[in-house]
Amino acid sequence: MQKYRWPALVGLLFSISAALATTDPDFLRFSHDESLAYSQAAIGTALQGIALVSSDGRPVSLQDYRGKPLVISMIFSSCHHVCPSTTQYLQQVVKKARAVLKEDSFQVVTIGFDTSNDSPERMAEFRTSTGVTDAHWDFLSGDESSMATLVHQLGFIYTPSSRG
Repeated sequence: MQKYRWPALVGLLFSISAALATTDPDFLRFSHDESLAYSQAAIGTALQGIALVSSDGRPVSLQDYRGKPLVISMIFSSCHHVCPSTTQYLQQVVKKARAVLKEDSFQVVTIGFDTSNDSPERMAEFRTSTGVTDAHWDFLSGDESSMATLVHQLGFIYTPSSRG
């Protein structure tokens, strides 16, 4: 039978708990009601003036997608938890929707909004790593100005955090 060192174990657990409980100052500014009102105010906004680049390097405008419903998923390619999981779950939903609707009845775009990291090459790597092969699903990136315009027009709110 191994002897446990309770003081060391309790100290370790306390340190882990304290680290997890530390409040990131950016999250203190989050207000559910204000965020909901901000995002709801964006409903009906026409997306315009947003220049993007596809994962194969060609210039893209969101106006290119007009005429069919467009699903927009915002990610950052350096995210290792939520973004890949969300993309893989979205892929399952898209497959089910395509089985009921026509194959090309809607378009999906995943847009990397971390402009310092989300290059066309990184978006191509993210696509490959998440296993997306859908021909009607593009992975896009853009510069700071385009991302600022896009997140504003979408009513999308995000907060940089030291924890990612």
